[in-house]
Amino acid sequence: LIFHLGVDSKTGSSVVIKSEALNTSAFISGFQLDFADVNESAQLRILSAVETAFVYGAGVINATLITGGTQILYGRSETSLPVRELLWYKPDIVTAYPTVAFEFMTERRLKGKDLSFIKTLFVGGRLMPGSRYDELKNYFHRNGWKAKIIRTYGPPETVGICMYNPPEFDNPGAMGIPLPGILVKILDRNTLTDVPLGEQGAICIHSLAIMQGYYDDPQTEDVIKQLPDGRQWVITSDNGHTDEKGIFYFDGSINRILVLGGFYVFPSVIEDTIKGFNMILNGDVDYLPEQAFL
Repeated sequence: LIFHLGVDSKTGSSVVIKSEALNTSAFISGFQLDFADVNESAQLRILSAVETAFVYGAGVINATLITGGTQILYGRSETSLPVRELLWYKPDIVTAYPTVAFEFMTERRLKGKDLSFIKTLFVGGRLMPGSRYDELKNYFHRNGWKAKIIRTYGPPETVGICMYNPPEFDNPGAMGIPLPGILVKILDRNTLTDVPLGEQGAICIHSLAIMQGYYDDPQTEDVIKQLPDGRQWVITSDNGHTDEKGIFYFDGSINRILVLGGFYVFPSVIEDTIKGFNMILNGDVDYLPEQAFL
């Protein structure tokens, strides 16, 4: 099977996935539904605001069907919040990328609407910053929308969701913990050896649901490595660390690193700080060469 990587990809445009990996990912992702505040006697109805041609979008559909739920499909291809379908079908669960989830705060058609039918909002793909999570959660609370918001993490190369951070953790700054069947560890990016507890390194992921490789792209060898334990690991472009409780934290992506005065600067860390101010809705950090000011 060949799927598009989506907007958060590291490289290439598509990934090759075995059907067994897609089904395995669906069973793993289905574990999240146990955290959804939905009456067990009711049939689970899920609306995904992610294109089905993307790895994450296809995984959501598969997980819904395997767990016996109902997937609400609609005939649009753009990755945005499907407001019309949301208000018409009133799903129990909504899944979305972080950028799409933020549209709950900006979409004018939702002003004054009762969205109490949404029991759980899963925000997946790349990690939603802690400050934006707090902002979205507070916005839901002010509007009387009582949905539980669960942040998840899973780069496209791992097919589905790998980690989740349930609200019960009360730790918005964390990525969370791995789902069952997922192994995650922090390695030195150069030597691919374990780093000491608390130190930054590459976030590396092993499961039976990782991609075979990028479609017609030689960079696969740089991303999937067989380590001394005999397992195949995805060496993600993200950096992180763990604490003594085994909780993982995000420390930025090597795809977005600025070298200023000999120091490595992660724009995402600065952006997260900027977005933490109440009067700032969004912000992006980039670098302009010194000549631009001359």
